[in-house]
Amino acid sequence: MSGWRTELAEVRESQVHGLGIFAVTDIPEGTVWWSADVADTITISRAQFETLASSASSPASDALMSGIQEYSIYLAALDLMVLIPDNGRYVNHADEPNSGAQVIGTQLRSVALRDITAGEEITEDYATYDHCPWAGIAPEFHDATVEPGLMISFR
Repeated sequence: MSGWRTELAEVRESQVHGLGIFAVTDIPEGTVWWSADVADTITISRAQFETLASSASSPASDALMSGIQEYSIYLAALDLMVLIPDNGRYVNHADEPNSGAQVIGTQLRSVALRDITAGEEITEDYATYDHCPWAGIAPEFHDATVEPGLMISFR
């Protein structure tokens, strides 16, 4: 999935995990480098998630559940899982991130917490994201210390 690029960021191979997002130019502190409206994402309600989680298992349904938890964020204010369909989903975790997630109404955005230099991987602290209380959520969804692969990249 490499090749995605905006004026500020691009997707490349990451030393942290798989693919990551990297600054293509210096990004000053406070700059919104990614944003999306919830209307432009794929939302999953609690009822939809729990129905899928309790349905018969197959390789396809298991892959779907894994993908939902890998590339979604939970928004407590809306009680929704929000699947990020664009490359914003490739933000990796760091305990000392250079970016932070914000939710303002239905607008999702990532903001530089400090100056980010060109070529630097953009990371966020997954522990700052809302905790999803739904039944059927894999424990890895909330654990930023678990080996990547089962956990989300942007939640």
